[in-house]
Amino acid sequence: MNKITIVGAGKMAIEYAKVFESLQIDYSVIGNSERSARIFEKNTTKKVVRGGLKKALKNTNELPNYLIIAVQVEKLYELVNVALDFKIPYILVEKPGALEINHLESYKIRAQKNKCSIYIAYNRRFYDSVLLLQDYIVKDDGLTNLVFDFTEFTQKIDQLTKSQIVLDNWIISNSSHVIDLAFYIAGSPVKLQCNTSSNQEWNNMPAIFSGSGITDNDVLFSYSSNWKSVGNWKIEVTTKKSKYLLNPLEDLKRKTFIDREYITLFSDDGALKPGLSNMVKSFLKNDFSKFCSIDEQIENLKIMNMIKKLH
Repeated sequence: MNKITIVGAGKMAIEYAKVFESLQIDYSVIGNSERSARIFEKNTTKKVVRGGLKKALKNTNELPNYLIIAVQVEKLYELVNVALDFKIPYILVEKPGALEINHLESYKIRAQKNKCSIYIAYNRRFYDSVLLLQDYIVKDDGLTNLVFDFTEFTQKIDQLTKSQIVLDNWIISNSSHVIDLAFYIAGSPVKLQCNTSSNQEWNNMPAIFSGSGITDNDVLFSYSSNWKSVGNWKIEVTTKKSKYLLNPLEDLKRKTFIDREYITLFSDDGALKPGLSNMVKSFLKNDFSKFCSIDEQIENLKIMNMIKKLH
């Protein structure tokens, strides 16, 4: 088995494979579904090892050092525990890692015991637009406040074949991308006031969200999201000198005292999934400074559970 192994053969696994092949880094892939394995093999240069993770690790003479778990949300907990059973040194698990805080806490305990490192794959932290934004924030002597929106296209969600537990936790399962990024940029909330109203038809969550607070970096923040109206993911950052907009998150725009409208500073139109190459390269270099740790994700889930709670 290769030093680097992808677990899963679905769409996200194919995106990881594209990155490895563009970087000319060898890897192996383990799958469980025959259908997904065939699609993966049509879109990459690799053959999929069938039979699932546990069987593959049992049957190899050399365990991988780096494992990337890119499967459905419902399967993450099971497969992370298999990886921990085999004491894989470095584990990168697709967001959200787990839907429950107690599952994340169990990862932490087992990882410490087995000397494993686990990180959550929030690739938007590694967007070129975000890296550039962070540089500008430093040049502007820090940010003063931040506003974000995590509105989802519910019309598209209705067409997805997702389990009810994933739908009921859609903020954690999917919207966490923008919520994690907002607080990665601004700092972790120390005060948070949340409000919700209206109900969804397709899950047990509210449909309209608003809230505000302050982070441990003394940054004021607010959010507003209406899943029954028009909107999309966006983050607006204000400094003393400028206002910056990530909308879409792959693009960075700036408005200054001179500019009347936002000026585009960066727009990503690359062939690879944005942020993924930067994230993979950091992971393989053991540079985990930008990654979401298990401790961070435990705090993230506490925040997101507050945001999605009916009031």
